[in-house]
Amino acid sequence: MSKAILDCKDLSKSYAHEGIQNHVLKHIDLEIRQGEFTVIMGPSGSGKSTLLYCISGMESCSGGSVYLHGDDITKFNENRLSDIRLQNFGFVFQQIHLVSNLSLLENIVIPGLSRKSGSNKEVYAKADSLLQTFLLEEAKNRLPSQVSGGEQQRAAIARALINQPDIIFADEPTGALNQNNSTIVLDLFTRLNQEGQTIVMVTHDRRAALRGGRIIYLLDGRIHGELTLAPYDEDMLKSRETQVNAWLESLSW
Repeated sequence: MSKAILDCKDLSKSYAHEGIQNHVLKHIDLEIRQGEFTVIMGPSGSGKSTLLYCISGMESCSGGSVYLHGDDITKFNENRLSDIRLQNFGFVFQQIHLVSNLSLLENIVIPGLSRKSGSNKEVYAKADSLLQTFLLEEAKNRLPSQVSGGEQQRAAIARALINQPDIIFADEPTGALNQNNSTIVLDLFTRLNQEGQTIVMVTHDRRAALRGGRIIYLLDGRIHGELTLAPYDEDMLKSRETQVNAWLESLSW
């Protein structure tokens, strides 16, 4: 069994609204292991995006601990958390958040230049390699507004990979894409995972969930179910779909 990169213990998150405590996450225990593709599903309001934000250090936790390589990041100050997010994590969102007045290449190199772990030349060489891998080489000098939504999301994934993160966190990464571009992005995530990249993805899309090796189902802020799947094989997609659909239906999805 691969080692745990991230280990969440008794994780809770509450918000106060008009004097009333809203308990979004309730005593969650969760491990993320090296090379896993973990999918987080659940109905609207179940806490799945909040869980992703808490385990990635983007939001504070109300209780519990999140251990990254054995260090409890819930005890880190914001400066150290910022370093963790830059060096150890990559982020891909439904809203792509590319800087509008920078080219795709310039967007991709920003985290690499900010980390300062190598020379500028090395960062640009890595970016060029990612652009080539993601079939964006001809568009590298274009602004985000000058390329398709699918190309923008592929550039966002390249940006997330520039610092060779331990984990890619993706929140509904295909939510704003058409079916063709969604498939391209999901194929890319599958390929990255098969090459060893650890991925945690929140999605409500069953087609996207099929790419995972493990599906976590949240309900009312708690883990309500977990399904482990065989490695993704497009030739076995129909049986995989049947298995996932049956499991989700058993959870009243």
